[in-house]
Amino acid sequence: MSKTRRTITTKKFKRIIDGFTKAKIAVLGDIVADIYIYGKPFKLSREAPVLVVRHDSERIVPGGAGNAINNLAQLGASVYPISIIGNDDAGRFVLNYFADDNINLEGLIISDERETVSKTRIMAGDDHTSKQQVIRIDKEAKHHLAPHLEEDLVSYLTQITKGIDALIISDYGHGVITPKLIEKISQIAHRKIVVVDSRYNLLEYKDVTIITPNESEAEESSGILIKNDEDVVTIAKKFIKELRLKAALITRGNKGMLIAEKSGTINHIPIWGEEDIVDITGAGDTVTSVVTLSLTSGASFYEAARLSNYAAGIVVMKSGTATLTRKELLKYKKQDLTMKKVVKDHQELVQIVEKLKSQGRKIVLTNGCFDLLHVGHIRCLKAAKQEGDILIVAVNSDSSSERIKEKGRPITSEEERLEILSAIECIDYLTLFSEPTVDKLITLLKPHVFAKGTDYTIENVPERETALSIGAQIAIVGDSKKHSSSELIKTIYKSHKKT
Repeated sequence: MSKTRRTITTKKFKRIIDGFTKAKIAVLGDIVADIYIYGKPFKLSREAPVLVVRHDSERIVPGGAGNAINNLAQLGASVYPISIIGNDDAGRFVLNYFADDNINLEGLIISDERETVSKTRIMAGDDHTSKQQVIRIDKEAKHHLAPHLEEDLVSYLTQITKGIDALIISDYGHGVITPKLIEKISQIAHRKIVVVDSRYNLLEYKDVTIITPNESEAEESSGILIKNDEDVVTIAKKFIKELRLKAALITRGNKGMLIAEKSGTINHIPIWGEEDIVDITGAGDTVTSVVTLSLTSGASFYEAARLSNYAAGIVVMKSGTATLTRKELLKYKKQDLTMKKVVKDHQELVQIVEKLKSQGRKIVLTNGCFDLLHVGHIRCLKAAKQEGDILIVAVNSDSSSERIKEKGRPITSEEERLEILSAIECIDYLTLFSEPTVDKLITLLKPHVFAKGTDYTIENVPERETALSIGAQIAIVGDSKKHSSSELIKTIYKSHKKT
């Protein structure tokens, strides 16, 4: 049965992300060198009916398990890669790339018996933002893993198990993970968080904590064709039962993701950032990394899925195999789902307002806590919008509200207040502020009109001097009836006492 969950508060969100830096995560799997060659198409070849691309630049980044390792490191975790790479240029690149303080290279075995797996993508277009993949050339390992290399991997995995918080399996089917290693993984899963991202061998992983396949991988492994949401639920439940999982997360492209738990709880999470998709390469590795870090930081499965959904939404806005930072996660959390186009930080608003003013638009700014939204708020906001073309609403943060309100306020968190306000049609933009007044924001944005409710007169508006100094008109708006959250709370309290 599907359940709707509350928005994760910013405070909880930040606490989970702060925990990333304490995490010790091992990553076992196939490391790939992702090579991008960029060029500009300029003619057709005389040798064959193919496009000729003039070389512009190239870059190499770690892909496959390497992308998961890179994501974890960028998010502040201590990382322990466990893999085999070749004694070749691509392998040396990987070693040099991972020469970072929080990446321990002891489990990265260099072998003369195997080539480093690589994927070379030819990207053609007029500039980097418009380049499209023309062709991909893959170099894969040609031999099975030698027994002595397998023993080395098992030995290292056994050695570090006690010191890690979680293990990620990044199985791209290139032979690093063998049946013997899978057996060892199942043993570890009884004591540690184990997260599995497997492209071809999903059903081999039993007793692990959670799996993170995409829809096509889930279809192939389950044998069930996905035609609707219920089919995805059926597959997730099948995985949990047959593989003895605690949870299953299925990523669904532009349909978001589904997180199912052993308890029977099912949650569908809408896609975040859909209209900004640039490149989906490596987004699955980002999801797996953030899910793992979140679980080690005390997040529930639902919270871990929500955080990974934000993370994936950020990396698909970037070109090629990409990572993200804790700072990016925190920034974009304030622009959740329906709020994404509405909630802006102060610097973003400055740019937006400048553009709107150049178009001759009249800017109105108002502010408030908006704790327990009532009819007085709605009337005030509608009247404020009538004073101009664009209405910007500055909302007191939780810390600011606590300072100016009575004990126990705000009742509704800043995250939830923003989400509620973002659904009000007359509001064009929302922003948070932490000071007692919006003097700084008035100076920064220089609105044409500063609007306040009928609790004030033009003479006693706290920001009066600042507004007048930048040439703004002060407007007292809304009805004269007394509506307040405090009175609403008192009414509810009295009603509750009577019952």
